[in-house]
Amino acid sequence: MRRSRGWQRYDLGMVIAPTLLALVAGVALGLGLGGSVDRVRRLRPDLWQIGAAALALQLLSQLLGISGGVSVALDLVTRAALIGVALVNLRIGGMVVIASGLALDFIVTLVNWGMPTSRSALVSAGLIDEGEAGTITLRGARHLADGDRLRFLGEVIPLPTGQVVSIGDIVTLVGVVLVIMAVLRGRILPRDASPINAEAVSQRLARVGGRGD
Repeated sequence: MRRSRGWQRYDLGMVIAPTLLALVAGVALGLGLGGSVDRVRRLRPDLWQIGAAALALQLLSQLLGISGGVSVALDLVTRAALIGVALVNLRIGGMVVIASGLALDFIVTLVNWGMPTSRSALVSAGLIDEGEAGTITLRGARHLADGDRLRFLGEVIPLPTGQVVSIGDIVTLVGVVLVIMAVLRGRILPRDASPINAEAVSQRLARVGGRGD
């Protein structure tokens, strides 16, 4: 089993390139609609440390090339953490969209113990040649789609930039754009208006940690 050079570039490009594009689009639209960078300095998302740790673990997993069951378990745990952070920050405009996108990816990864990735989408994105489709092994929490459940939620969408993404990825990226726009434009509700109380969640986590001691 082997990887093509295009697939090696894809491993990190899949994560970084679309995210950077969403960040740039969010900033451009937010500032274009009258937003201000000063509002970003005043923002303190609830439980942001957990979100930052989850993102760091996902990036580290990509850099180290972790694969197999460990990679899938790590992906599910970090994705669940990001969903939790998104939920406690629903007061920020667009955060519900991020939570929805992450949830779609979480579900398809959980039911298939890995993210199913379309062979034809890899070929269309120029990551592999047609003749390589049966000889490629994927790195990370992905595997080539073959009779998977909810396959349409897997990585089946080829992009002209050389990535293959899922519906959940697209929804998440749209959410990133909306959140950045909301932050720059000050579209944030007071903490007491949030449907999920982050302070209560933190206290419960602290109590759980205390029981472990």
